[in-house]
Amino acid sequence: SVADLLSEEVGVRVNTSGGLGSFSTTSIRGSSSEQVTVLLDGIPLNQALGGGVNLASLPTSIIESIEVYRGSAPMSLGVSGIGGVINIKTRKAKNRRTFFGQAQYGSFETYLGSAFYGDKPGAFDYSLAYEHQQSKNNFEYVNDRGTKFNTADDRVEKRQNNEYREEYASLRGGYDFSAVRLDVVNNFQTSHKGLPGTVGAPTKEAAFDTTENLTTVKAQLQATNDLFTTLKGYFAYKKDELDDRLGEVGGGSQDTDDVTTTAGTDLLLDYTLGKYQTVSFIGQAIREEFDPKDALSRVTVPKSKRITFTAGVEDRIELFGKKVLILPSLRIDHVENEIYGVDVGKVVLGEAGNKTYNVWTPQIDLKYTPWPFLYAKANAGQYYRFPSFFELFGNNGTFIGNIDLEPERSKNFDIGGGVNFAWPKAFLRYFSLEVTFFKNYVDNLITIEQATGDISTSRQVDKAEITGVETVFRLNLWGLFNFSGNVTYQEAINKGPVKGKRGKQLPQRPVWEVNLFASVPFWKLEPFYNYSFVDQNYLNASNIGQVEARHLHNAGITYRPLNWLTATFEVKNITDKQYEDFYGFPLPGRSYFGTLKVAF
Repeated sequence: SVADLLSEEVGVRVNTSGGLGSFSTTSIRGSSSEQVTVLLDGIPLNQALGGGVNLASLPTSIIESIEVYRGSAPMSLGVSGIGGVINIKTRKAKNRRTFFGQAQYGSFETYLGSAFYGDKPGAFDYSLAYEHQQSKNNFEYVNDRGTKFNTADDRVEKRQNNEYREEYASLRGGYDFSAVRLDVVNNFQTSHKGLPGTVGAPTKEAAFDTTENLTTVKAQLQATNDLFTTLKGYFAYKKDELDDRLGEVGGGSQDTDDVTTTAGTDLLLDYTLGKYQTVSFIGQAIREEFDPKDALSRVTVPKSKRITFTAGVEDRIELFGKKVLILPSLRIDHVENEIYGVDVGKVVLGEAGNKTYNVWTPQIDLKYTPWPFLYAKANAGQYYRFPSFFELFGNNGTFIGNIDLEPERSKNFDIGGGVNFAWPKAFLRYFSLEVTFFKNYVDNLITIEQATGDISTSRQVDKAEITGVETVFRLNLWGLFNFSGNVTYQEAINKGPVKGKRGKQLPQRPVWEVNLFASVPFWKLEPFYNYSFVDQNYLNASNIGQVEARHLHNAGITYRPLNWLTATFEVKNITDKQYEDFYGFPLPGRSYFGTLKVAF
């Protein structure tokens, strides 16, 4: 899954509620999930409603590559984030006819099938892609029945109402005119997920369904020898349906249909000033609208909209024979939030409120490459995360929003360097190492706290200081042994004024994370092994509930009998340990998967 792939990246932490398709979010360098911006082919997936991007909803087998920007992100992406930016790129047609197919079967009745076909017979190119995956997710777990330190009443049970089903289809077309490249892409996805509840309060029928469609049109124009223009427009539709008419997952009985629509346009101009300098300008406008409905409620949650205007400039300067790169940039965001009103029956109670933000985001990137095998780099910038609709205007009976919230703000800095060597005939054929130190100061942190009685609200009193070191390495011995890995050490400390939280570790931010990967390719076989360690961490800001340290061992073997055919067998969580990211939501134990891939 996308969550599995990202969890192997240095500085990236993925939290999941268990099993295929379960809600999964990501943290980069100690950030919250909402502070990470996620893109699909350059289109932002984060919504004004809030909650972070669910990585489990993203297709896996048709992904071409994933770019993770832990520091600053290039201006061409049109976005930034306190934690960073993740850009997921999907497959597209090459200069020849291409077919890719994949079939997988595994534990808990897990199935996956996908196919991709693309061709470029001339100036016109096109591709079609489809993916289906499903799983019962009925893995076994130990239910301690609420008595963690008394094992006498423990019993082994199977996870119920945890099934997942997803369909994804993509259609892409492009045409090369004499000076213009035109691309049109449409992605459609639908999914169904049972909501199993916690082990102490399992459910029988609660479910969550999602329907999404994203249409993008992009034109690239080489206007002059020095000016390159990219114009992009997109429209996204997302419908989330929560069926909890029995009130099993909390918050009372619900039968909701929440629709979010997003329309946006980007204009990017790249102007070359001589051989060593390129100036980029970006203009962006985005309109989001959130329209919630609950068939069981007489009170309608407010309909909301957010309009964002962005302008930015970036100057790419290369000096001393391109050994030095200086990349300063500045962007301005103007954000308008509006609530249309609260409807009770047919009575409009009036405007719930408006809120406008104006922020400046400066950043600078530096890189020095004195020799091809050695480099040093540094990045610094100031970034923001705008409050979500829910944090500003939420009103669900137990929560009231806070219209006085300001954007979360972070001042980020990192510095590091790396080496890479290649000796084609030596015992050590290849070696690379990169070490990066980072420090982030975050203020205006938004938290949910009790206001009065059984009513909670958004408050903004916390601050955080996050300090860490990331190490990434890769080596090859004699062309027969590949070994790579990454290690992250970070201290994410609350610096706010609240006595019970000040000086404590931010929840779900482990101090140590380690990922190691080894493989031994020979003949047509390649056995592999993966080890993952996640340090103990806490469930809340007071550091009362604790998640135990996790040691995961995965292993498998890949067989390539033909150039176009690959078969893989993998065992995950070999030691069959039970772990949790969230209390009451166990992760799967030992599981087995077989995968067959063809590519022409």
